[in-house]
Amino acid sequence: MRRPRGAHRTTRTSAAVLLGVLVVTAAALVLLLSTPRALLPDDEKASDSAIAGTEVLDRSIAPERNDSAVTTTSESGVTVTADESFLETDAFLLVNEEIASLTQDGTELGVVLLDLETGRGLTYDADTWRYPASCIKAAYCTMLLEDEDTRGEVSRELIEECLVDSSNDAYDALFTVYGLTAFSSWLIEHGAPEAGANALDHQYPSISAQELAVVWQEIWRFGTSGEPGALELTDYLGRTNYSPLGDLLREDGPREVWSKAGWYPQDEYDISATNDAGVVFSASGPYVLVVMTTISADLDALTPLIGALDAAHTEMSP
Repeated sequence: MRRPRGAHRTTRTSAAVLLGVLVVTAAALVLLLSTPRALLPDDEKASDSAIAGTEVLDRSIAPERNDSAVTTTSESGVTVTADESFLETDAFLLVNEEIASLTQDGTELGVVLLDLETGRGLTYDADTWRYPASCIKAAYCTMLLEDEDTRGEVSRELIEECLVDSSNDAYDALFTVYGLTAFSSWLIEHGAPEAGANALDHQYPSISAQELAVVWQEIWRFGTSGEPGALELTDYLGRTNYSPLGDLLREDGPREVWSKAGWYPQDEYDISATNDAGVVFSASGPYVLVVMTTISADLDALTPLIGALDAAHTEMSP
């Protein structure tokens, strides 16, 4: 299992560039530059320092439902959108058991499961900021391939290494050329405004499971659009290494899974992480799955929960 190299460096963008590109309000810019954003998962969110003039795509609500699904929060803190009877199923019981198993030692966990056709799904502690580690590379590479200006010039070899092998060197090389300003704007425009604000000065911006799920809705949209660059992106995401989501579910069916994991060991920076996120094309419909934890670099630890969540998706599908 490949570990990231040392501490991920951050790059701070000058106020002049921020003003010219992002049209930040004066008060928000002062707050942003005077109070550096740490990478710790429990950081205070920066919703009050929103970037003005950037349209935010709101995907906080899933596709409109026209069925019997209702939204309920269980005693265990899992919010479910499905038939009421789902909470009584063995599938939901198993999800609860796996969540309890992961969190019993104090591990923090964020989960989002969202059916992309019906809007059914579940969430658990999905709004807390956490360190994404290499999970964020999927968003950065999607940005580069979506944009007609960068798509024609960006190195496909670097994108492939960045996504398939999770190469930090490849990500650093892309970052050196294309920077953070455009990435910040892309995140904001595609429904992740808090991560976008953090991305102004962090190569690996903290993000919540909810915002990461919204980002993956955009990756799914682009990947299925037929637009230039989409086929290349999904080819890379469809064969990522070091992904418990891909390792478990690509062999089951087999099924197509686009995914990108991220992990970081516990060290002096105190930003340990084990995460995976992606889109699963199952027989019961495509769905986004995001699992973010503070586990120290142990991808295998996610496999039981991912299996339980996949079974839950099948059970809750109409």
